[in-house]
Amino acid sequence: MPRQVQVAYTGLISIVVNHLQALGIDVYSLAERCEFPLEAIDNHRVITEESWHQLINALVEDQGSQILFRISQDFLAQTFCPTVVDQLPGSFSESLNVLMGFARSMSYSDRVALAQTEHHYQLVQKKVYLDSKSTLFPEQLALSFMIEMIRMLTGTDWQPTEVFMQSDAVSDDFKALLGRRCKIYCQHSQTKIVIAKDLTVQNLVFLNHQTGFSDDSALQGEDLSTANIAVLLKPYIDYGRMPINKAAVLLGVSSRTLQRRLLAQGTSYNAFVDGLLKQRMASLVLSSGDSFTDIAQLLGYSTPGHFSRAFKKLTGMSPREYRQHGAQS
Repeated sequence: MPRQVQVAYTGLISIVVNHLQALGIDVYSLAERCEFPLEAIDNHRVITEESWHQLINALVEDQGSQILFRISQDFLAQTFCPTVVDQLPGSFSESLNVLMGFARSMSYSDRVALAQTEHHYQLVQKKVYLDSKSTLFPEQLALSFMIEMIRMLTGTDWQPTEVFMQSDAVSDDFKALLGRRCKIYCQHSQTKIVIAKDLTVQNLVFLNHQTGFSDDSALQGEDLSTANIAVLLKPYIDYGRMPINKAAVLLGVSSRTLQRRLLAQGTSYNAFVDGLLKQRMASLVLSSGDSFTDIAQLLGYSTPGHFSRAFKKLTGMSPREYRQHGAQS
């Protein structure tokens, strides 16, 4: 069975990063700590979900779980664009479905759905968290977002009474934020919250709810094809040659599985990364107009000489020869 590609949209991450910077949080230090390619989010449509999770983990370790609710509040208020109007958009469930439709367009792999029993609604995130330890804070962010979504719809400081999590445990400060009345069930098969059916919607309308970041053209299907691996690893090329064990972690597979997938498609990991490096180097040499010293520094080479030798090994020409040849053709 093909391994599903887990990615996050950089457009969404960029908005969150801007919110964090507006709060005075040093996002660059956090990104450096967890080796998150912050500069890449402006140039690439998607990034591995594992990288995004590592940034969330670093953020919560630095700021505490309350930052998850603040991110959700700011994101809903500023990006989902609520405004007061005279007419109700519909029932609570209808309004929530409108909001979730927009949310789905902004995420590649996250899917939130509304289910109902005789007495309750259930807001369910249809996503499997593969590693309970590393995805605890990302799962708590998803719950924070769902809770803040309901608070915005109802215009109240709504508190859940039942929360289900896939994680093995919940952090103490997040538990405190949910309140003493909330029962938390861990090691569940789904991430969901239970909502009473007597909630009503305040006078809200949602603007631009059909606008999102979803554009699956960046990925070809959901498996680990060479095309998909290239899309997911390109944001990291400027940070030097990535070891296969780190690439495997970002892609959510073992090093052996990654190598086996590439071999099945006629290449090896080293050859594959060489191809990505060659493509990036050639693009910078031909199109950027930057000096070779600046390009060498950008790509993490200690000296222009080291960059020149690596470039010639991959292309058969020196950077100067390659630029001249490109200009002539």
